[in-house]
Amino acid sequence: MQKFSLTINSFNRDAKESAYNANILSNVFLVSLVKIDHSIFKSHAYSTVINTDKDKEILEHTECRFGKWYSGEGRERFGDYSEYKEIDISHKAVHDYAKDNLKYVKNNSVYEQENSKYIVENFKEMEDASTKLALLLNEMVEQQFLVSKDI
Repeated sequence: MQKFSLTINSFNRDAKESAYNANILSNVFLVSLVKIDHSIFKSHAYSTVINTDKDKEILEHTECRFGKWYSGEGRERFGDYSEYKEIDISHKAVHDYAKDNLKYVKNNSVYEQENSKYIVENFKEMEDASTKLALLLNEMVEQQFLVSKDI
């Protein structure tokens, strides 16, 4: 009987560890997808300006796939973490700087010399905000890893 009890306890411990690892992997994959999604978003922002594509629109940060996840499932998973609250600021900045450059596309002034420094500065700020967003996402997942490990 004691051997059976040890086997059950071992199985229970292994099952808990597997569930814990699956949750961590799920969050790591999620963060990776967000980073890929925002790389694509930034690529579209660059190509919109370079190609002066007036038909393109830049979504609000609450309308993109990540923005929708952030206010739904993301809030449920990570809403109590300080990094979660900071993420919205950086995420909004990524979208806002891209949108700022869209105005030059819409008014046919992308290639006017006086606008080039503003466009370049907006893209630099967009990249800085994107880098901060990625770091915050990593910190948030790491924080969840540390907290859930203690449980």
